[in-house]
Amino acid sequence: MNSRAGKLVIAFGEGEGEELSLPTLIKRVLRESIVMGDNASEIHVEPRAWRVGHLEKLRKDNGQYWKNKLRLACQKKASAVLLLLDGDHPSNLGTPPHCAGTVAAQLATLAREVGAGHVFSVAVVIARAEMESWFLAGADSLKGVRDGNGLLLGENSRAPMGNLESSPRDAKGWLNINMPLGYKPTADQIRLAHRVDLKLIRDRKLRSFQRFENAVAQIQTALTSGQHIATP
Repeated sequence: MNSRAGKLVIAFGEGEGEELSLPTLIKRVLRESIVMGDNASEIHVEPRAWRVGHLEKLRKDNGQYWKNKLRLACQKKASAVLLLLDGDHPSNLGTPPHCAGTVAAQLATLAREVGAGHVFSVAVVIARAEMESWFLAGADSLKGVRDGNGLLLGENSRAPMGNLESSPRDAKGWLNINMPLGYKPTADQIRLAHRVDLKLIRDRKLRSFQRFENAVAQIQTALTSGQHIATP
C-alpha cells in the first residue's frame, strides 16, 4: 500500500447532493488543521462521496449493506470512512427516543464487525435536521455572492433565527426560496460548500456540525497516530 492510499478517506453520503459537497467540507476542515499546524497534509479525500442511501438501508439485515460498503472501501485502500446521514425525519432515527447518538453508535458497532477500529477507521455523523441546515447557519456569507453559475443567495436573504436543528425543519425549502434560481441539491450543494464561512456555522453552535468537525479531527488523529477508531 502506498503512502497516499494508506491515508485515504472515503466519504459516504445519502444522495447525489453530498457526492461532491461532503468531500469538499471534509477537505476544508482538514486544510484549516494544516494552517493551524496539525499534521493533516498527507491525508487525502476521495473526490466523490459514495452514495449509500438512507439509514434503514444501512441497518437492514444486521447491517449487511453497510458492512459490504465498508469492505469495498477497504478494497479500494481506504484507511477511513466518514458517513454523513440526514436526521430530517424522526422515523430515520429508529425507535423512540429517536436519538441520533444512539443510531450513530449502532452503525459504529456494526462497522466494528468488519474491522473498523482495528484495520481502518469509521466516524458516523447525523446532520440535524439536514445537512442544508449548516448552509442556513452560514447564510450571511453567501448572500449577494456570485460564482460561475450566478448568484448564490439573494441580497436580502436573512438566516433564520433560533435553533436551526429544530426549526425550521425544511432547510431545503428555505434555500429553494432564497436562491434566485431555486435550490437543486445535485448542482448547488457543492457551490454552497465551497463558499460558506465555516466560522459562521460554528458561531450558531449547531451540534451536528460540531460533531462533523470533531469526526474529521478524530479521523485525522487516527490516521496520523496509526490508532484506528470506530466512533459515533
